[in-house]
Amino acid sequence: MKNSLKLVSTLCLMLVSGSVLFAQDSFKAAYFLDGYSHRYKMNPALAPERGFFNPVIGNINAGVNSNLSLSNLMWKDENGTLNTILAANTPEGIAQLPDGYGLMDANLNTSLLSVGWWNKAGTVFSSFDLGLKGNASMKIGQTFLDMLREKSPSRDYAFEPMGLGADAQTEFAYGIAIKKNWFHFGLRAKVLGGLAKFNMYTDEINANLTVPGIWSVEGTGGAEFYMPKSFVIPTKGEIDSSTPAERANRLKFSEMTLDPKKFFPSGVGAGLDLGIGFDFGQYFSLYGGVNNLGFMAWFGGEKAVMPSTSWTSNAYDGVIESLLGFKDQSDAVMDIIDEFFPFERTDEKFNTFEMLPMNVNAGMNLKMPFYEPFQVGIVGTADIVNKSLTHAEGRLIASITLADCFDIAADYSYMWPMGHSAGLLFNLHMAGINFFLGTDSIVPVFAWKNGIPAAKLSTSASFGLNITFGKLR
Repeated sequence: MKNSLKLVSTLCLMLVSGSVLFAQDSFKAAYFLDGYSHRYKMNPALAPERGFFNPVIGNINAGVNSNLSLSNLMWKDENGTLNTILAANTPEGIAQLPDGYGLMDANLNTSLLSVGWWNKAGTVFSSFDLGLKGNASMKIGQTFLDMLREKSPSRDYAFEPMGLGADAQTEFAYGIAIKKNWFHFGLRAKVLGGLAKFNMYTDEINANLTVPGIWSVEGTGGAEFYMPKSFVIPTKGEIDSSTPAERANRLKFSEMTLDPKKFFPSGVGAGLDLGIGFDFGQYFSLYGGVNNLGFMAWFGGEKAVMPSTSWTSNAYDGVIESLLGFKDQSDAVMDIIDEFFPFERTDEKFNTFEMLPMNVNAGMNLKMPFYEPFQVGIVGTADIVNKSLTHAEGRLIASITLADCFDIAADYSYMWPMGHSAGLLFNLHMAGINFFLGTDSIVPVFAWKNGIPAAKLSTSASFGLNITFGKLR
């Protein structure tokens, strides 16, 4: 367990600050599928065809968007042994990052309890949700990987800015969707509980091998934490009293502890989702919506900074040929990161108020007049944070419904800044059950090179099992 914590915590030092992730509430390929119970989370005007109830496993979404593939960071030799870029015989071309940076966003979104129901007239759909969201984003620079690969004969490196942004929240939401002939309107009001948030970054970091085995490092960077009292990140001095004074105040992330008895949220917020839709006859419809109109306030923040003067590190001295196993190589990388990017605790406390990352979506759908179970739609989405566009995509969706209860949907999308993608969804919906399984990108599943996934890590998976009830609406 401690090794896992070390891997996660030290990787945090390599991730970019301020990055905001596209957190997916529901599966986008199901935007126009009436039989998908959770479609109203994408646009509150999109009500499902029946009422439903689910405990825990009703709607689980996990996703990652990246310009990297695992083949950028690891490889297999002729004997099938898995290696990192730290191995001495790493082939040329490994550890080359697109545009000089490695970008990655990851998210997990799960519904702990959801229920939705129609009124007797079939004109108003109401819903209640309790959910959990976790997000993380990263950016790593090419120069740090070049140092690991000894790409500079002078052994003098200037690292690009790197860092991490991540948060976890609970969400309580109540929504209504009104259907009046050709007009649809919906809204969802949300109360948010901030479980934890941290933001780490490095600015300019310069490293020089002054004498064999000893690096001189200097630079600037910082970290902001909004953590409940149940999380404790000790300093090296608190762990070992014999730690030299210049290192005693450095945080030791791998020794972080958790006490659930002391848990209390670190933030609170509120948000509103709005949606609208129009049916033009029997076959054509238009929808649009805005999600996350609201704010989040975080309390009891703590700050850590990098040392104000240069520091030394003996964690790394060239490619380590004796480390033949993947585990040894991974542990060595983690030790290098921990020594090259130290953070020292400060006494500063602060609170933060911020707007929620807003999501805008719009779509149009056409049911084929010659065969209504077949439909084609276009959906566009965009994420806006602090008045800046952080993510946008266009998605072409085609779906067919078999036997009035089984949907198959395929889609093609272009995501900015990540690139092209294609997805597939299966959705079973009938009286008593709704089961769905799908992905927004099937390419990473099939694209492999020498036993390592070679496609960009831009994909998601959605799964859910719901109990449905009531008449078709």
